[in-house]
Amino acid sequence: MRKYKDIKEVRDKLKEKWAIEYRDYWIPLDGDIREDTEFFNYRIFQKEFGMEKLRGLISDLGHVFIYELNEGNDDEKVGVIEMEDYSGLELYYTNEDCDWVVYLSHENTITIAGQSLLNALKIKWTDWNKYARLW
Repeated sequence: MRKYKDIKEVRDKLKEKWAIEYRDYWIPLDGDIREDTEFFNYRIFQKEFGMEKLRGLISDLGHVFIYELNEGNDDEKVGVIEMEDYSGLELYYTNEDCDWVVYLSHENTITIAGQSLLNALKIKWTDWNKYARLW
């Protein structure tokens, strides 16, 4: 996996579109919850839906490569299949245009934002609302 010069552009877009400050916390730890944003307890999310299905949703949206940004400053472009389960660092995934965001936090939360990704999630995970906004 190689570094890409456009990582800074992606960081700038995240700040502009989603008010995400680079290497900082986000929803639900910090920031205002938007209509196109949901968060879940990560363990419950893994048990009831899972990262494998989430990767499938992202692939179904037409993405092969996505951006991985983390607080360790190891930002890179990765294949959707390389999207990791939570590793201990604040971790963001997004596409080139930052239309959607997946945020994994040290507080055992996962935030999913962006209408296209949320709509796909809600179709595939019909009882998502039983688990939403639990922390």
